[in-house]
Amino acid sequence: MRKWNRDLRLLALASGLMSFGFAVYLTTFNNFIVQDIGIQPHQFGLVEALRELPGFLTIFLIAMTTRIPAHLLSVLMLLLMGIGIAFYSVTHTVGELIMASFVWSIGFHAWIPQRETLALTLTDSEKGKGLGQLRSVDELGSLIAMVLTLLLLALLGFRRIFILAGVAVVIGGIVISRVQISLASMTDKRFVFSRKYLTYYLLTFFQGCRRQIFVTFAVFSMVFVHGVSTNHIIVLMIVNTLISIIAAPMVGRLIDRLGERKILSVTYMILFLVFWGYSWVKNKWVLYCLYLLDRLLFLASVSLSTYLNRISRSSDLRPTLSLGVTLNHIAAVILPLIGGFLWDSFGYALIFQIGAGITLVFLFVVQKIRPSIPEKRLKKIDFSV
Repeated sequence: MRKWNRDLRLLALASGLMSFGFAVYLTTFNNFIVQDIGIQPHQFGLVEALRELPGFLTIFLIAMTTRIPAHLLSVLMLLLMGIGIAFYSVTHTVGELIMASFVWSIGFHAWIPQRETLALTLTDSEKGKGLGQLRSVDELGSLIAMVLTLLLLALLGFRRIFILAGVAVVIGGIVISRVQISLASMTDKRFVFSRKYLTYYLLTFFQGCRRQIFVTFAVFSMVFVHGVSTNHIIVLMIVNTLISIIAAPMVGRLIDRLGERKILSVTYMILFLVFWGYSWVKNKWVLYCLYLLDRLLFLASVSLSTYLNRISRSSDLRPTLSLGVTLNHIAAVILPLIGGFLWDSFGYALIFQIGAGITLVFLFVVQKIRPSIPEKRLKKIDFSV
C-alpha cells in the first residue's frame, strides 16, 4: 500500500469509515429493533423488503445522475447513508424505522458502484491486488467497529452507538470530497446496456443469489436448527474479519496472476461442497468451518469487477456496475420468499441443495470468460437514455 497515490489513500480511508459504520449497524440492529422498539416478525419482513428496494433502483438513480462525477456522487451518498444510520437514534416507531432504513440504504447501494469505479480508476495495472487491498481496509474498519461495539454498547446504549456509526460514515463522505481527479474522466454521458457484458450480468445475478442464501438462511439455520449461540456467531464474525484482512490482498494477487476464470471456477467448485455441506452437516464445528470458508470464497467476487474493467470501455464502467448492483439485489426479494416457503414445506436442507445445483449452472457460465476477447468480435447492443 506504500505505492498508493493520495487519492487512493483517501478512498481507502473513506471506504474503511463506511465499513465501520455499516458494521456497527449489522452487529446491533436486530437487538435494537427487538429490545428497544419491540418489532414483530411481520413488521420486520416489511422493513427488510423496503430496505432492499433501493438496490433495485440503483441503476435508475445512477442513470439520473450520470452527469455527476463518481467521487462527488460518493460524497452525497455517504452523507445520506450516515444521516440515515444516525437517525436510528431518534427512531421509536416502525414507520420511523422504515424511513431511516430506506434513507441509508439509498446512500449505501448508490455508493457501491461509485466505490468500484473509483477503485478501478485509481489503481494501477494490478486491479485485483488493489481491490483486494481495499477490501482488507474495509474488513479492518469492520473489525474495529465490532470490538468497539462490544466495549461501548453497555455504556452508550443503542441510540448513541448509532450516532457514532453515522458520524463515521459522514466523515468518510468528507474525506472522499478531497479526492482530486479529472472531472471529465469520471463523468458518464449515457446509460449503456451491452450484450458483451452478458456474462458479467449473469455472474452478478448469481452472486446475489449466493449472498442471499448465505445471509438469510445459512446463519439462520445455524441458530434455529443447530442452536448456535449469539456469542458464537459474534466470535465467528470477528474470526472471519481477521481472516479476510489477511486473505483479501492475496486473493487479489491470485486474480491478477491466474485470471478471473480460473479463480471463479475453483471458487464455485468449492462453493458447491459448502452448500451441500450446509444441507446435511450436524456437527457445529464443521458448520463453523463451512461459515468461514464461505466468507473466504466471497472475496473472489472482486473477479467480477476486474473482469468488467478488462472488457468494458471506461464510459461504460460506472453504469454497468450500477446495473450489476440492481441485478444482484433481485435475489434479495425473490429468494427469501421462495426459500421461506421451501423451508416450511420441505425442510431447510432443500434450500442449500438447490443452491448447490445453481452453483454448477454458473460454473458453466464462468467458462464463457476468456483471457482476452478481440473487440471486433463483440456485437454491441446499446440503449441510450
